[in-house]
Parts: sequence; C-alpha cells; structure tokens
Amino acid sequence: IPHRVTFFGPRSAKPFFQLADIFLFPSAYEPFGIVVAEACAYGLASIVSRECGAMELWQNKEKWLDLSVHDEDHPWTEAITKVVSDESLRKQVVSSSQEPYLTWSWDDAAVQYDNVFHSLLNGGGIQQKENQTNSARSAS
Repeated sequence: IPHRVTFFGPRSAKPFFQLADIFLFPSAYEPFGIVVAEACAYGLASIVSRECGAMELWQNKEKWLDLSVHDEDHPWTEAITKVVSDESLRKQVVSSSQEPYLTWSWDDAAVQYDNVFHSLLNGGGIQQKENQTNSARSAS
C-alpha cells in the first residue's frame, strides 16, 4: 500500500476538494455526512446517495440526482456522465446544492433538536400531533 497510497495526516481538506471535478458519495448509511456539506461548500457538483442524512438539507435536487445505494449502476453512471460532460449542468448542480449547506449550522440544528425534546417533554409528540390533525380534518 505505501507505494500506492499517501496518508497526509491532519490538514485542511480544501486543497483536496479543489483538485476534484465532482464529489461522489454512495454511502449506505451516514447519519449526517459533514463531508457532503464540505464538498458542496467548496463548489463541487455532488452526487450523493439519499441514505446520507445530509441530503435532507438539499430539498430541491433534480429527480435524476435522487439516487440510492440500492439502485442499479445505470442511474449512478448516468448522473456521473451528465455532470462530468455538461459544464452548464454541473454549475446548476453546484448552485442548487450550495445554498442549503452554506446557511446550515450546528447551532441551528441544536436549537431544532432542543425544540423537539421540549415538545416531547411537555406532552407533545407524534401521537398528539396525529390526534390534532385528525380532529382538524373531522371538523372541516
């Protein structure tokens, strides 16, 4: 391995992202995937499996980018080919993915989790929400 792999140790990821044209992340399970947010922030056209939690932030992605690790190879190769061969499309993918990741923060996520926990502790929750929704439907 030493003649084929170089371990750079702890350092900024920026120069490595700058060497790439696209970012491919077909993860079967990734609770968030900070590397996805980094790739988008550095301006890479990202092709990422929907199983990655970070994809929850990118709500407006094109249908052909909604990929799963359980998909056959064809949708993945088609997406890679589109992004690599069409510079205009690649720029559109970058633009649509960057905004949610550039405005997202750990502090905002912590506040959202805190709100959910307080809601649950104060008697709220999924079951109560469903009951409220069903009551509203039956009243109309």
